[in-house]
Amino acid sequence: MDALIVALVNGIVVPVTSVIPVLASSGILFLVFAALWGLFAATLLRDRRALDAAWIRIRRLPLVIQGFGWLLALPVLIGLWIWRRQWPAAGRLAVIAALAGWNLLVMLPEPA
Repeated sequence: MDALIVALVNGIVVPVTSVIPVLASSGILFLVFAALWGLFAATLLRDRRALDAAWIRIRRLPLVIQGFGWLLALPVLIGLWIWRRQWPAAGRLAVIAALAGWNLLVMLPEPA
């Protein structure tokens, strides 16, 4: 069992985690999350029911795929989760806007 765990970590985790700093420092992650939040905002303005439908589609995916989705797009999926809460609309929008702003601020590449 130890050999299997070591093989999984060395074969999957190490290569993936070595790419993340490159994507973050080059600004690619910032662009990816800016695009995701832009799509979220555009969908919010055009058809709010589409956000509900996206949440339902994500929840119907197999659990392993959901896990990868949550791992890769955690802030945006938390935004979708917040949108589905029964909170006042102004409160949901404020929390989602704060989350999006924090996410983009964190993803900004540091100046050289």
